[in-house]
Amino acid sequence: MLPIVREGRIPVFGALAVALALTASEGVWVAAPVWLLTVLLFFLLRELPRPAPASPLAVLSPVDGRIVSVDDCRDPYCERPARCVRIVQDAAGPYGLYAPIEGKLLKVWRGALAGESHQAALWVQTDELDDIVVAVRRPRLPGYLRCRVHAGERVGHGSRCGFAGFGRFLDVYLPVRSRIEAAPGERMRAGQVIGRLLRD
Repeated sequence: MLPIVREGRIPVFGALAVALALTASEGVWVAAPVWLLTVLLFFLLRELPRPAPASPLAVLSPVDGRIVSVDDCRDPYCERPARCVRIVQDAAGPYGLYAPIEGKLLKVWRGALAGESHQAALWVQTDELDDIVVAVRRPRLPGYLRCRVHAGERVGHGSRCGFAGFGRFLDVYLPVRSRIEAAPGERMRAGQVIGRLLRD
């Protein structure tokens, strides 16, 4: 199977079919712009393996991107004090959205809470009742967001759970008793450790 995200297969293979048809009927030069579009879509919608570390207490980056800030804040979804790690997604992809930790997906918000600029949020609770929330902000430009998991399902550590394009900001809310291991400005791949849950 080609390494293309599920959400990107129709546009990529659609462009490829048009390029092949144009090449056969009109020639290579007429079809060249469509071939360029096909290559661009293939690049933007690629899916690369993102292995998760074998550390169950590690909280992972849900996207490829750069750490913007690390702050103490209030989690508006769990209504608690929290540590907030803000990440800006790489504009050039890949755009996979991954679970930050293993656990049960307690709730999926589609649409913003009052006073928030998020478009969606995922609340994952571990078997030890630690709560991690990933909130996806509305994009500056039109962008496609798809969440493939539903409340009540279990998600694996670093498992793929959706698609978020293109160049979005995400807020990851961790419990106050967490150690943040990522620093502002640091580049992260999805599945890399941004923090760890602490135990007594």
